Amino acid sequence: MNHQNKFRIILQKNSSSTLDKNSESCKELNNCKIHLLPCHIHWDGPANVSKYFNVRLPSDESSYYATFRGRGLKGRLIALPSDYEGIVYDIDDDFFQIQGQLSNNDNNNNVRSEIADLDEIIEPIKKWHQIDAFSSFNLWDHQDCYEESPMDPEKTLKEWIDLANILHSNTEYSNNALKNAS
Repeated sequence: MNHQNKFRIILQKNSSSTLDKNSESCKELNNCKIHLLPCHIHWDGPANVSKYFNVRLPSDESSYYATFRGRGLKGRLIALPSDYEGIVYDIDDDFFQIQGQLSNNDNNNNVRSEIADLDEIIEPIKKWHQIDAFSSFNLWDHQDCYEESPMDPEKTLKEWIDLANILHSNTEYSNNALKNAS
């Protein structure tokens, strides 16, 4: 059975343990170019993005331009806050691990194993590898509808980071801010 690997992108606070910098899969970190497109692509196989997705930067350097399937796209570079980093993970196919066997002691202190229901002792495990990191990404929209909307991903990113900082801090200020926000 041939399964394609699935990539996941996660945003997390910087820490010394975030990436295994010596990992074979992390030889060239921060080399990853992330593009958030205004569409869903029904393909999870390899794609030569650098060859076919040509990004142009005009002389004013405020916006990027590209085309995808004949549609004009206008984009901008979104930098992550300095205390955050984006991590790209590769997820291998599921493998199964036996959780254990049930044991009973008889009167002679002999251990007797009883196999439980197979569904109870085997569960799928996913293995994630860090393959890259990034500090910014390109946010794209259709060229003819490039207006700020209430669901602007840049605004949403800032709101989620602010909320995460409030939830994960232990200060009285953050507890009061959270109460006032609701």
